[in-house]
Amino acid sequence: MNKKAYLLLLVPILFIVFLFVKDKDFSFSTKPKPNLIVVQMEAFQDFVLKRDINGKEITPNLNKLIKESAYFSNMYQQNGVGSTSDAEFMFNTSLYPLKPPLAVSTGASQQEFKSLPRLLEDKGYNTMTFHTNAAVFWNRKELYSALGFNKFYDKKSFEEKDVVAFGSSDDVLYKRTAELLNEQPKDKPYYAQVVSMSSHYPFRLPENLKEITLPDIYKDTITGDYIQAANYADAALGRFIKQLKENGAWDNTVFAVYGDHRGIDVKYLDSEKEKTAMKDFLGRDYDEVDSLHIPFIIHAPNMKGQEITRVGGHLDMMPTIASILDINMKKSDAFGHNLFEDTEHVVGIRGEYAPEGTLFVDDKYYNPESKKLININTHKELEIKDNKYEVLKKELLNEFNKSDKVIAKLPEKKETFGRELTVMQKVVLYKKPDGNSKTNITLPAKTTVDSFEAKPGDWYQITWENKKYWIKIKNPILEGWSFLKMTGEIPLYKEPGQTGKPAMKVVSQNLFVSKEWKGEGWYRVFTWAGKDLWVKNK
Repeated sequence: MNKKAYLLLLVPILFIVFLFVKDKDFSFSTKPKPNLIVVQMEAFQDFVLKRDINGKEITPNLNKLIKESAYFSNMYQQNGVGSTSDAEFMFNTSLYPLKPPLAVSTGASQQEFKSLPRLLEDKGYNTMTFHTNAAVFWNRKELYSALGFNKFYDKKSFEEKDVVAFGSSDDVLYKRTAELLNEQPKDKPYYAQVVSMSSHYPFRLPENLKEITLPDIYKDTITGDYIQAANYADAALGRFIKQLKENGAWDNTVFAVYGDHRGIDVKYLDSEKEKTAMKDFLGRDYDEVDSLHIPFIIHAPNMKGQEITRVGGHLDMMPTIASILDINMKKSDAFGHNLFEDTEHVVGIRGEYAPEGTLFVDDKYYNPESKKLININTHKELEIKDNKYEVLKKELLNEFNKSDKVIAKLPEKKETFGRELTVMQKVVLYKKPDGNSKTNITLPAKTTVDSFEAKPGDWYQITWENKKYWIKIKNPILEGWSFLKMTGEIPLYKEPGQTGKPAMKVVSQNLFVSKEWKGEGWYRVFTWAGKDLWVKNK
C-alpha cells in the first residue's frame, strides 16, 4: 500500500478517535481534586458589603474573603416565582427559570438536568445539599433529585435552635454541615451546596443573635433590621470558614458565596422614616438597581484577589465555577457565560422580581415597563435615544423560549428521593400490589417510611429494612408540597386529630403545606415561627 493510501485510511480512523475523546475527562494528575463548597446566602444583597456602622464593619468576614478571592461586583439576580429554589436551580444548570406563575421546582422537577452535580459526579465527586428547612418546601426534594444530588440534609439533620423564619440559625446550619463534611471519605472529592436562612425576610433576629449596635436612625426600620441580619449572617459564615480551616478542608476547597435574591424591595421603603434610614446608610436614594444587586465571590487555592466588574447574573455562576474545576461545559445546556473571560452579554430577568425582559448590559439597567434606563455605577437615569434596548429585550425573550424548549425536551429523571408516608393504623406488607403476596410482616400504626410509587386501588410501594414492599392503605399521611388558602382565625395543632387549645393561631392566609392526611382533611403546614403544625380544613 502506497503512502497516499495509508493517509486516506488514517484520516477516518483519527476522526473516529477524535469523536471518542473530545468530551472525555483524561486527568492523570496525582494532585487531589479540590472540593467545592457553595454557600447560597438568603436574601443577601451587595449594598451592605464594605460598609460600617460607627466604625464597625457590617460584613468583616465577607470583606476579608473579597480581598483574597475573585469578587464579581456587578452581579444581578435572575429569579422568577421560585425565588430561593430558582437560585439553586440556576446555579446548578445555567438555565432560565420558568415564566411566572410557574416555578421550576414545581413545574419541571421530573426532568433529568445536565447539571453541575451530574457533571461533577462524572469526575468522581460526591454531591450533597444542606438546608435547615424541610426539603419538601417549594418541592425542593423533587428538584434535588432532578438536579442529580446524591444526598440532601434538611431540617431532620439539624438541631432545632435559634429559629429564624422556617429553620434553625445559620450557626446551627454551618456547624453541623462542617461536621458532616469532615466525615466524608478522604479519597473522594465532594460538592456541597449550603443554603442559609437567617437573613430571611422580615429580618428579625432573636436578641441573642444580634451582634451590632444600631444608631437611633436605623432602629425600628427595615434597613436597620436588614443590617442586623446581614451582620449576623456574615459572622456565622466567618465561623463556618474558621471551622473548615480547623478541619483541614479549606486549603483544598473552591469556596463560593452568592446572594439568592433581594431582601429589600423598593416598595418596602414606603414611609419617610424608612426612606430616611436607607438614604442615610447609602448616601443616596435606594433604587431598582440596588434591589437586584447580589454578591458573588469565588475563593480557590492559589487564587489572587481580584475584582471583576463585567455584568453577570445567576446563569453565569455555573460556567464560571466550571472553568476553575476544568469541567467540560459542552456536556451542559448552559445559557450563561464564564465571567473570567471578556465576554459582555445581556443579563435578563424573567419576571416576578422585575418586569419580564428587564435587563442589564454593559453598565446599563433597562426596565421595559417603565422605560427607565439607569447607569448602574452612578445610579443616574439616562435618556433613551434609540430602540437598542427594545431590540435586546426581544432577543432576550427569545432566549427565554429557547431555555423552555431545552427543559421540555429533557428526559424524565431516573432518580427520586421518594416521599414520606405515615400509616395511621397497622398494615401488612405485600411483595406485589395484587393482594395475593401477603408477607408475615406488619407495620405498627404511626410508622413513617419512604414511598416511591403508587398504583390504583390504594397501593403504595415502600422501603422497609432496605427492601421494597407494597402496602394497601386508604388514608395515609403523605408528604407533598401545595398551598392551602384559609380565611378567618386559623387554629394550628401539634398533631393531626387534636382538638381543644391550639399550639398557635394565625389569621387568613395562604398556608404552605408539607403533608396531607388523605381523606381526613388535616394538613401539616409551615409557620414563620419555624414550627411545622397541623390544621383542619373544614
